[in-house]
Amino acid sequence: MVAHPGRAVADETAHRSDRQAREILSLKLPTESSALDAVACRETRVSASVALSLETGVRMPPPTLYDLSQFNFDKPLFDIHEIRKVNPQRDHMEQLTAIVHVDRDNHGVVGYKDITENEFWVEGHMPGFPLMPGVVMCECAAQLAGFYARKYDVLGGEFVGFGGMDEVRFRSPVFPNCRLILMARVTKIRPKRRAEFVFQGLVGERMVFTGSMIGVPIERDQKIAEDDA
Repeated sequence: MVAHPGRAVADETAHRSDRQAREILSLKLPTESSALDAVACRETRVSASVALSLETGVRMPPPTLYDLSQFNFDKPLFDIHEIRKVNPQRDHMEQLTAIVHVDRDNHGVVGYKDITENEFWVEGHMPGFPLMPGVVMCECAAQLAGFYARKYDVLGGEFVGFGGMDEVRFRSPVFPNCRLILMARVTKIRPKRRAEFVFQGLVGERMVFTGSMIGVPIERDQKIAEDDA
């Protein structure tokens, strides 16, 4: 069988990128050198990482919306019982465990979803290798944003629905028995019409997904227009 030339080039690029990534990670920050040396080393690592991302087409994770070290995850502002007073989802579709921070000045919110072995997707996605579906991760972020929008009446309406998503990136797999930390912040509001959010998800210190979404208000008696054509 003749090797496909395009595949050979791709393999070589992958090997080179992996080698370069290891070289970047091997740039250790000095422990006893001067502060200027430490800054220079950090700048070298950042520059090398940016160069690698430009060459390979892989985008580097954005800075986190909030410094998570300032929040007490053991004492949330709103637990699951308080969330249920705001969000309408129940049973298998409850994808938000707690809220730990609300930033009214910047329209931001931080919470988390504790992922257990009893999630509805564990047996089927995938058998023997439970992998959290990306759509469920997005639903977690949407319920976090929806909580903020409903709690503080950002949009109006009885419910908050998906209006769209953009620039979603899944950066690392998520498995049961972990805590998925969620952050969202409003970037644009059109009262009674739509609100735009950016969102991020982390497991530990690793950013696992990012993106933006649109939330729209929905009324209980809202009907779907029939196509008369």
